[in-house]
Amino acid sequence: MVGYYNTLPFLFGLEKSNQFNLILDIPSKCIEYYINGEADIALVPVATLLERNDYKIISKYCIGCSGEVGTVCVFSNSPISEVTKIYLDQDSRTSQKLVEVLCKRHWFINPKLEECNVRNINSSDLNPDEGVLMIGDKVFSADKSFNYSYDLGAEWNTHSGLPFTFAVWIAREDVNDDVIATLNLEIGKGVNNMEKVLKQNKSLATKIKLDEYFKKYIDYRFDTEKQKALQLFFDYNQHEMPIP
Repeated sequence: MVGYYNTLPFLFGLEKSNQFNLILDIPSKCIEYYINGEADIALVPVATLLERNDYKIISKYCIGCSGEVGTVCVFSNSPISEVTKIYLDQDSRTSQKLVEVLCKRHWFINPKLEECNVRNINSSDLNPDEGVLMIGDKVFSADKSFNYSYDLGAEWNTHSGLPFTFAVWIAREDVNDDVIATLNLEIGKGVNNMEKVLKQNKSLATKIKLDEYFKKYIDYRFDTEKQKALQLFFDYNQHEMPIP
């Protein structure tokens, strides 16, 4: 599973459980553990599923948002309508694909897209017609001197009227229902007890506004609206979503 701040509620229960061995990594690596057989269950960026059918979506929880997400943003020094090149964070294919969708269907621009390590890019490194996609914890420390910031959760919501689903839990077909039920139970211990999660991460909460982040930006329930949003994202990329 992803090792970002947004999975701390998942970790709250899972790291105390003796039912699961945890591997924490960046989003783009999580699907690799699944493909290589190192993991039978994985929290994966939804775009990594576009070319796969060897999985089932198993959990009633996800990494999603119902508007602003806070940690998936395109930064630039000019309005997005004037951007001709966007550097893409290499950590998540979903955010990359979402940028492609928004460029084509929402912003109506056709910039050159280039994947790279964006961690050390700040506003002075960009030409006036360039932008940069950043995801995850690095957004909290992104250079505040960028003139423009476009939150992809909010932009998707404006375009579609729907929330967005960034990552879902998947498993192999032979993972039984008891294991899935246990996973949901352990995840729910954190998602349904945010105050305990915040208390456990009190030292981190002094650095960033974890309370606001969990309650305002991240929406963990893989409900009907998020399933609709995921299907629309798959439709835009011509992929059929397995029924959860």
